[in-house]
Amino acid sequence: MTLSLLLALGLGCAPASCDAPAAGPERDRCVHKQILADPTLPAVEVSRLAATLQDPMIRVATVLTWARDHRGAVSDADRIQLCGLLTGQERNVCDRRLSAAHLSR
Repeated sequence: MTLSLLLALGLGCAPASCDAPAAGPERDRCVHKQILADPTLPAVEVSRLAATLQDPMIRVATVLTWARDHRGAVSDADRIQLCGLLTGQERNVCDRRLSAAHLSR
């Protein structure tokens, strides 16, 4: 599901800033691309940006993809803050990905 959502969001280059688009799907897609395009973005900034996403599916795809790409490289406090943006099974997946890289799929 996450992969199909990522493909639906588009694979173009991420813009430098997502301030221009008004709140809504266009801005959410922009922020999604911005977060995933910068591998050096710290977890605190990812949490701040992801919290602004209005579409829960885009938020889940963004956080879980970022978590997959940063396995084991996040402090417990940052993991709790970032995964706290999600609920249910997605939150568990996020916790597992960021806390125990060797257990992740």
